[in-house]
Amino acid sequence: MNAATFVQHFPEFRDVDATLIEAKLAEASSRMGLPGNEATWGCFATQGQPAKIADTAQGNLAADILITSPTGGATLMVADKSGKPSVYRQAYDDIVTGVCVGPFVTGGVRWGFIP
Repeated sequence: MNAATFVQHFPEFRDVDATLIEAKLAEASSRMGLPGNEATWGCFATQGQPAKIADTAQGNLAADILITSPTGGATLMVADKSGKPSVYRQAYDDIVTGVCVGPFVTGGVRWGFIP
């Protein structure tokens, strides 16, 4: 994903400098262990392809990094101070759960629900 594609998926960041977006996309990719962790995430979409799960995760993580980093003030967005994850972080965490943990199977937990 590049800055232009990121802004297509997250238009609320359209006024953020493309260089900053590129830096946060690179940071998100690094936090995901990419390149090198394609066995978990799969590959990124190439030009003209629809976004893949790795792109969606990277975009959501980069959006969360943008609003929670000291330079994120440039986004004119304020992270929720309640301690709950941002909508971007929650989306990323949901993807991580599906990709890294896999689906939970009914009856697979002995003592109840795992949140």
